[in-house]
Amino acid sequence: MYGYLCGLRNGANFSDKYLIQALGITQRTLSSRKKELKDENLIMVDQVSPRIYVIYIGHTKLPATLVKSQWLKEEDKGKATVTAIKSKGGI
Repeated sequence: MYGYLCGLRNGANFSDKYLIQALGITQRTLSSRKKELKDENLIMVDQVSPRIYVIYIGHTKLPATLVKSQWLKEEDKGKATVTAIKSKGGI
């Protein structure tokens, strides 16, 4: 499962149902594998709405918690750039 998740593009919108069908596994197996990956800090899952989750995927040299931190920093930089452009009369 980890290899499959690594192959998805960043920001891909997928659900448990999609993963179950793509991998040919049961919900129970999916839950078990996600727990194993979370325990090893290879994935971190954040729920952003009732049915939408963001999965941060790490690796042995960069844990998922640090991947999330980097994504949030990049997101904040982007917001700051847009704010700066708007304050200068752009956009």
